[in-house]
Amino acid sequence: MDFAKKPVRAQVGSIGFVASGWIANVHAMKWFLEDIWPLVHRPGLTFEIHGHICRLLTDISVPGLVLKGYGEDLDAVYGSIDIVINPIRAGAGLKIKSVEALGNGLPLVTTTEGARGLPASEMPCLLIADDTAAFAAHLVDLIEDVDLRQNLAQSAYEYARRHFAAEACYGSLLAEINRTL
Repeated sequence: MDFAKKPVRAQVGSIGFVASGWIANVHAMKWFLEDIWPLVHRPGLTFEIHGHICRLLTDISVPGLVLKGYGEDLDAVYGSIDIVINPIRAGAGLKIKSVEALGNGLPLVTTTEGARGLPASEMPCLLIADDTAAFAAHLVDLIEDVDLRQNLAQSAYEYARRHFAAEACYGSLLAEINRTL
């Protein structure tokens, strides 16, 4: 993974989710939009959804919701988001959307399932909540506290570089290949 760290803006304008149309993503969005978003939405704050999941959510209308659809340029997608969420509650393995958020140095609020597969050696790089009140509270804290956003963003980026940069992922394999040549 080789992403560029995104800037932390002084004011949050957008919370975002990037996902495919997988049914677990759709269920996560329905939970978020029905139960959590009403607790955190305020004037001037948008919730951007990016990806093929948008085609499955066209019947939902809530204040501040922007269905962006599929975008080829993930750098631009993540550049438009101030806080990333991954409220997934079912699945298996490593969640690429969580890795991408961390790699872009963006604050991430996710569930235990959304953090599954991430090396747990140092987890102050994201916030985890599995219930509505805690998930909303994490988002409100991030919206209101630029220092918290900056610290979490920096930790996220450093974590991603340690665990998902090319050297971290392929270094030992390449060393072994070079040793045997």
